[in-house]
Amino acid sequence: MMPKSLVEQSWLRAPYLFKLLDRFYQEYQPLGSKLQNQQMLLSSINNLKTKYPNEQEVPPPQHLRGFYCKASWIEALYIDNLRIHERHCYSYTENSWHHELLVP
Repeated sequence: MMPKSLVEQSWLRAPYLFKLLDRFYQEYQPLGSKLQNQQMLLSSINNLKTKYPNEQEVPPPQHLRGFYCKASWIEALYIDNLRIHERHCYSYTENSWHHELLVP
């Protein structure tokens, strides 16, 4: 686990909407629960924007934790407006990262 001070520093750098979504999980519905409709989510986020107008004043959720992850392989997908995408693979071998472009 990461030290609490490092997790708190990371929280301060998080984008405003990410912070509001974390608050949504705590104040409205947990992550992965069934959502009544998209409008309910958007309305709740707008309520949170009113409650927390300054991004630096959004309190971290009680469940906030930090973990170290040691990856040896990462795949990323980049989608454009035409629905054609790029697929990238990054692998860590021989003490360095290597990149390959994959067929989507």
